[in-house]
Amino acid sequence: MGKCSSCVKNRTAEPRPDHNWLTSDRRTGLPADWDSRRRKALSRDGYRCQLRWRGCTEKATDVDHRRRGNDHALSNLQSVCSTCHKQKTAKESAARKAALKARARRPAERHPGELHA
Repeated sequence: MGKCSSCVKNRTAEPRPDHNWLTSDRRTGLPADWDSRRRKALSRDGYRCQLRWRGCTEKATDVDHRRRGNDHALSNLQSVCSTCHKQKTAKESAARKAALKARARRPAERHPGELHA
């Protein structure tokens, strides 16, 4: 288990045990037959990571969605190694945070001379 961002930011020596899949509420959003879908995706992909990013172990142990959202169709699932899964999750998280930050920015104020134009 890797360290979560708050553990890294706070320089905690050990990752917090409550920051993992076992205690996450994400499982509640999955369909009842998730384990079956997961096995089918892993089998379809030959238990090989479909991302193959830097540091890839090639052996898929996780199943991830190709596209964001709640589409749990087998066509939207891909087998990934834990290394690539962590990288993909971090990349998506950073993109979402950047988008939220950009929306929170105050719009540029118009020059006072342009207010009555």
